[in-house]
Amino acid sequence: MKNQKLSLLALGSSFLSLSFASPLFASETIVVTGADTQINTVNPTPIPIEVWAQRDAVSAVEVSPDGKHLLILKMEGGNMGENVLEIYSTSDFSKPAKRLKGDKMEFITARWVSDKHIFGSAWDVVRSKVTGPEDDVREYLAFSYNLEKNKFANADGTYSLVTTLPKEPGNIIVQERNINASAGGVDPFAAFRPRNYYKYNLETGGRSLILKGNEKYPTAEFDDEGNPRFTTGSSGDSQVFYYRAPGDGTWKELSEKFDISKHENLYRILGGFQGFAGINGEDPSKGYFIDSRNGEDKAGVYEFDFKTGAIGNKIYSNPDADVMGLQSHSMRWAGNNKIVAAMYPGAKMERHWFDMEEKALYESLEKKIQYAHQINITSRSRDGNIMIVYNSGPKDPGSYWLVKDGKAMKLASENPGVKSADLNNVEFIKYKARDGRMIPAYITVPKGKAPFPLVVLPHGGPHVNEVIGYDEWGQVLA
Repeated sequence: MKNQKLSLLALGSSFLSLSFASPLFASETIVVTGADTQINTVNPTPIPIEVWAQRDAVSAVEVSPDGKHLLILKMEGGNMGENVLEIYSTSDFSKPAKRLKGDKMEFITARWVSDKHIFGSAWDVVRSKVTGPEDDVREYLAFSYNLEKNKFANADGTYSLVTTLPKEPGNIIVQERNINASAGGVDPFAAFRPRNYYKYNLETGGRSLILKGNEKYPTAEFDDEGNPRFTTGSSGDSQVFYYRAPGDGTWKELSEKFDISKHENLYRILGGFQGFAGINGEDPSKGYFIDSRNGEDKAGVYEFDFKTGAIGNKIYSNPDADVMGLQSHSMRWAGNNKIVAAMYPGAKMERHWFDMEEKALYESLEKKIQYAHQINITSRSRDGNIMIVYNSGPKDPGSYWLVKDGKAMKLASENPGVKSADLNNVEFIKYKARDGRMIPAYITVPKGKAPFPLVVLPHGGPHVNEVIGYDEWGQVLA
């Protein structure tokens, strides 16, 4: 890998009036004044199909835990280009402090795992030709980068981050997927196959095995101490759960099982969201379980007791939709692992808030960010003063915002060739089927005078859920 001093990005230092001239960034002028955001656009023009087909111009933006640095993983040169990893000081956006790229390697992911370490994955070109339709000239490798030493360490293989270790800042836990060696091409059961878990040394790239997955105990959920706490396996035609209380060294079987050969359990298995949902950050002997119980049609979130293996009281359920996940606190680098919201699909992925301060923060961000729809705080400094917010929706193909000291600045768009003014509105409706059941649907409405031709885009099921978002197919056809 090379470290080159080359500045292709210029960010204004003012948070009040910003304009980006680089083709990588949005050409719209964003003006942010407190909670009010305005946007100036030119008259919309037809968007060439090549613009819709572009790979994401930016695929990652994160602030370091200490708030001193920002990483940006961006694409240069269009679809035939390559990803470049740039690191900026949050006190100086005039040029990158580091600019990193590979000779025969392309960065795929990157994220901060400590104040000075970045962990991610890359494609590495290892052969000159392929022999099969699903083969590739590249293989995956994992890498870690020390900003202070300007040094890389890497490990061959498909490794992904499982969790950081707050008490061991030089190590993280990673997982390695076990691929069915007898099957060629794409493995449709890859998500269910056993994984191996390692402690990964960020300085050397060395690994030490923590847990080797097998058919009975294929995967594992870990706590902040690095202890495996929950796994889901199968026995015959049954889905079986196993758990460990804090300090336990062996698995205990949960009394409840589900017959995976029954059609009514198909959604439970393929949906992937029902089951263990996390550990209570305030009490590690407690956890969360998402399940549809007592004949209820919709899945809710329940308490789970690691000491007894019992699924306890219901914490929340929604009468119109399944709870599909839990959101943790944005101040995780400060040690706050509290669950703040339950997520369920509606017009967008909605939140039922448990933490009113976090709710107020998100509501204030929705007022600051232009065309705010589905916003998420993707990283936040330990002191809480700097955060990166990601937004996407019908009028935003995906954008990254820097929020510092309460003021918002748009950093980048995933597709700067697509302007908000060119995009069409999307409506959330419900219509009645022949059997009387109400069906939710999302309609992308073209500009101009109705009526319009109708194009229906059905999708798989029953395990596929949809919400209003940025849908390229709908926008292109509209």
